[in-house]
Amino acid sequence: MYPAQRQPGISKTRKAFFPMKTKTNPDPNRLTISAIAQLLASTRKTIRSHLHRDGAPPRGKDGCYDRTLSLRFLRGSISKGGLSASALEQLRTRRLEIEIERADLELKKARKEVIALDALKEPFGLLIRELQAGLYDKFERELPGRLIGKGQVEITLMLTEACDALVHALKVGGYRAIVEHGGPAGGGKGGYG
Repeated sequence: MYPAQRQPGISKTRKAFFPMKTKTNPDPNRLTISAIAQLLASTRKTIRSHLHRDGAPPRGKDGCYDRTLSLRFLRGSISKGGLSASALEQLRTRRLEIEIERADLELKKARKEVIALDALKEPFGLLIRELQAGLYDKFERELPGRLIGKGQVEITLMLTEACDALVHALKVGGYRAIVEHGGPAGGGKGGYG
C-alpha cells in the first residue's frame, strides 16, 4: 500500500480492533434522556433528576428508557412538584389569568362597579365621625330628658325610633360619600333616600 492510499492517523491494527460504528435505526420505543427532554421541552438535567428518583423505570443495557414507562412516570413526577415544560405552561396560564383579571377589573372600574379602597378612606372616616356625633346627640343629650316618667313600652319605642333615624342617616351619608367619590350611583334602588 502506498502512503497516499493510507488514511492518515489510522493504522491497520486499529481498524481490526476498533471497527467503525455504523448507525442503526434506533428503537422508537427506547428513548435516551436527551430524546425525552426534547419530547417534554425540558432540560436534560431535570429529566435526569426525575429519572433517578425512587420508583423510576429502570434504564436498559443500551442506556435508554422505555418510552411508555418513562413518560408516564415523568408526567406523574413532574405534576407532583418538579419543574419542567409543564411548569412553564402553568406560569404562562397563570400570567394569562392575571391579565384577564386585570382587564376585568378595568372594565368594572369603567362601569363604576368597583371603587378603590384608598378613595373610600376619607368619606368613610367622615361618615363614622358623623355617626358617632349622632349617637352622642341622640343618646346623651336628647333622649335622657325625654325618657323621664315614661313607661317601658314608650321608652322602647323612642329608642327604636332613635336607632332607625341613625341607621337612615348612616345609609344616606354612606350613599352620598360613595357617589361623591366616584362610586356607582345605584339608580335610586335600595331605599337610600
